[in-house]
Amino acid sequence: MGEIRTFKLHPKLLVDVIKKQAGSLVKACLETICNSIEAGASEVKVTITANKVTVDDDGKGFLSREEVESFFEPFGQPHDESEGKVWARFRMGRGQAFSFGKNIWRTNQFEMTVDIENMVADVSNPYGVSYELKDNLPMETGCHIEITLYDKLEEWQMRNIITQIGSEVKYCAARIVVNDEVVSKNPANEKWTVETDNFHLKLTGDNSGIRIYNLGVYTSSTYEYGLAGVCVSKKRLDVNFARNEILNGCPVWKAMKAEFKKAGQNIFIKKHLNDAERKRIITGFCSGEFTRDEIFRSPIFPDVTGKYWSLSTLFKKAGFWTFDEEGSVKGDKIIQMGLATVLDKSILEMFDYHDAPEYFFEKKLDSTRHLSSTAFRTVDALIGNVDMRASIVEERSLTPREKTLLKSIRRGAACLDFD
Repeated sequence: MGEIRTFKLHPKLLVDVIKKQAGSLVKACLETICNSIEAGASEVKVTITANKVTVDDDGKGFLSREEVESFFEPFGQPHDESEGKVWARFRMGRGQAFSFGKNIWRTNQFEMTVDIENMVADVSNPYGVSYELKDNLPMETGCHIEITLYDKLEEWQMRNIITQIGSEVKYCAARIVVNDEVVSKNPANEKWTVETDNFHLKLTGDNSGIRIYNLGVYTSSTYEYGLAGVCVSKKRLDVNFARNEILNGCPVWKAMKAEFKKAGQNIFIKKHLNDAERKRIITGFCSGEFTRDEIFRSPIFPDVTGKYWSLSTLFKKAGFWTFDEEGSVKGDKIIQMGLATVLDKSILEMFDYHDAPEYFFEKKLDSTRHLSSTAFRTVDALIGNVDMRASIVEERSLTPREKTLLKSIRRGAACLDFD
């Protein structure tokens, strides 16, 4: 048997990890806030100026030189389960703050200065990352972090950073203050649509998806359930290293998804759906999650005029049917004359259907009687010798979409000056 040897990490890798793990100053600030909460802080104050970011907390900080040497100095050392950490895993995150500016950390009687752009060279280890440690200083409670930025911020950048931090930590139980404004709210004081042992869920009426917060800190959003709102976990979510994706095996995530699915069932009885809800029904049907009977009365099939039909209403109409582009003049004329139902052909792509269009309902929705291929006609075959010249249409017969467009045209015309 040959010699067993251990792989080694080149010191330059640590420099790369520090410089490249932070995608933005917002993420670096968020990491620092999370570290403060992990250290027991009930309040974290962040101040952002053009040249500097400061973070003050009332946590325990580093209590001894041994803690500084054991926890601040080494990178990649796993946290022990007994520490009860929420977000931290491998003591890597503080490096994100190092990459954006000169750091001075002041905690208890210690001060640590890190300046990776201007480190003192070490001949024995030219790629090593060094820091300056001062001991026996006057006591300071909590932890004070001062980051003198390598690149000055513009006014608009500061505003964006402040807004984004507020959005990221919106439901932290700890009090988060950014530039003297409280940006967090304790989820225990909010009103929720659903509350379980695992999470809080609030549903809203728009189609912006569900924002997922891992114990109050934003992780990711999901759009696949046709729902919109906020979900805040009460227990730690299992996430990837970047903390922007929840792992499928996470039991809390499984419980969340079960509730999303349950809430999403209500879309089957809605007479009017938004785009996200229609997409949710179609993708659910295509994946086998929903049956034809479940989606039977859902208005998910658009015609060329922008009106939506359900299978139920399409079956009742029966007669000839076809596909054409959205807004097709020929298709609109065919509908006006009652010759056939002209559906928007985009529905084929939404159902991931790429065969002959006349077999769409037979192959995708098992409709061999009501909307069979024998009742399919091409647009040109239907239009034939029909007079395509313009005709006067009564306003009351317009679709809601057409009425909205007409109103916009009239308003625009009223604003024009033809003199």
